[in-house]
Amino acid sequence: MKAVRREEQRKAAHIGKYAAQIQLPHSSKAVKYLENSAVERDLKQVLLATQPETVYLHNPADKHDTHIAVFTRCLKALRSLSKDRRPKKVYGGEVWRNLDWLQDDDK
Repeated sequence: MKAVRREEQRKAAHIGKYAAQIQLPHSSKAVKYLENSAVERDLKQVLLATQPETVYLHNPADKHDTHIAVFTRCLKALRSLSKDRRPKKVYGGEVWRNLDWLQDDDK
């Protein structure tokens, strides 16, 4: 399943013409375990190395617990940067499309 998800993300990045895509080796369980500081540390390193002007995050009202955990970890990493190193803009939203209007069985 990991390989399938990685490939899905690579295809999305290609279709969306992303400037960059970085896939970190943390499981959903590790991301949701808030005492695991490795996730935020890795995110902070990525932010410092890339110095993006704009960052797009998951929808903060997403109903998937892993997506909310990723969003939260990203915010913590962003807030740990000095103000002069933070991106100019940070957006949280459903970029591709929102399927929350569908019944879960139909997704």
